[in-house]
Amino acid sequence: MVSRTYRCDGSLLVSKAGYTSCEITMALVDEHALHQIKQKLGGSIKKRAGVKAIRYRLHHKEGMITLIERINGNIRHSARLEQLRKVCLILNIPIIYPNTFL
Repeated sequence: MVSRTYRCDGSLLVSKAGYTSCEITMALVDEHALHQIKQKLGGSIKKRAGVKAIRYRLHHKEGMITLIERINGNIRHSARLEQLRKVCLILNIPIIYPNTFL
């Protein structure tokens, strides 16, 4: 078995059926952080098979709206910003673009 360390990874998704979701994968040692997110937004946490990592998933609409309200305007990564735009479009939430650095 190959032992790999895992860093944080995440995405905002829109399914073909038009449902929104969020996934965050972190190292097992950071499990407490995902439990704090779950406590505030709901969702589910499951251990990843074969690696020392844990995944958080959020699917329900109320939790997604709360998440978007919290992160909107704070996303700077171009790929995540595009994902945020698609999710905001589905949830009818105006996207807030981050301030640019001078």
